[in-house]
Amino acid sequence: LPDAVRQGLVRVRPATFGRRRIAWSWILAIGLPPLATALMDIDAGAIDRSSKLLVYTLGVAAIALIGGFLPAALAAVASFLLANWFFTAPYHTLTISEPEHLISLVTFLGVAAIIGFYVSVAARRSLESARFRSEAETLAAMAGTMGSSTALATLAEQVRFAHHSGRRAREV
Repeated sequence: LPDAVRQGLVRVRPATFGRRRIAWSWILAIGLPPLATALMDIDAGAIDRSSKLLVYTLGVAAIALIGGFLPAALAAVASFLLANWFFTAPYHTLTISEPEHLISLVTFLGVAAIIGFYVSVAARRSLESARFRSEAETLAAMAGTMGSSTALATLAEQVRFAHHSGRRAREV
């Protein structure tokens, strides 16, 4: 951590996704797996189960990128249940008749959860990086204006700009 952070000159908040982004991720977590299932079920025999699981995995990764791990975990569990119900024999039950199908579904759930977690971590680190860069630019600008006669006005403007920039970065 930079010295300014350690000395308490700059308050560090954990990076979070904006409310709108989180809301969209929950909407997608609830709606995307059933939508994908409906589209893949139109001609169920045209696509094999492993390809369908990859489609679900892509959806889970996208949801994790948008809103983090929890919505992605919900999407992974929903996708697991939908794939079992619609695309795994015996159909329209949560029973799995073949050990091979159980292995593929459990592997899908594990991979989707891991991908969701790491995509979420990468997205949060990207937000943190943008915030730290903004704070570093503000501190550098503040240091450069300390010797001038208009330092206070310039400093206030820099802080206001950094505050608004940081808010916009969190809302994305």
